[in-house]
Amino acid sequence: MIFCSASVNLPTGTQLGRPPGHGRKAADLYAALLAAEPHATAERKRELRTEAVKKARQSPLFFDLTISLSNPISLFHASLGENARLARQAGDREGDKYWSGLVGEVDEMIWQAVHAGFAYFQREAGYTRTGSHNARVHGRETGQWREADLAVVHWLQHASRDGDMQLHVHSQS
Repeated sequence: MIFCSASVNLPTGTQLGRPPGHGRKAADLYAALLAAEPHATAERKRELRTEAVKKARQSPLFFDLTISLSNPISLFHASLGENARLARQAGDREGDKYWSGLVGEVDEMIWQAVHAGFAYFQREAGYTRTGSHNARVHGRETGQWREADLAVVHWLQHASRDGDMQLHVHSQS
């Protein structure tokens, strides 16, 4: 399962993800703070502006695509790792090599899935917009869509935020 934490409208009009929340803007917060202190000095206005920026909700400037594997796969992966740990603890080099090799094989399959999924995302959503998409000249948009090579970092996690077993990979771009 892949989750996207931001919204993208592709050139085809297809929307991926969910739109960002509509948090209060820093300018609105600053106006409210200033209204409460109409005689604020220049120094105090700077302080209020800083406070407003800190309180304003900022939309993330990244995507976090998460591939979350099912519980049985998470449990299977953990059991392979536990068998390798027990073999190491017992001094069983052959057993450690065997179980660690199986962990490596499963990890490789997971990474293949992650890279295939991100390649699809890059191909279908790796675009950037330039120019204005509101203005039209001779009935055509003046803005352009360009392919973009997304920078990404992937990391594997073995547990959920609650500490439960949940094998998943974050791909942040």
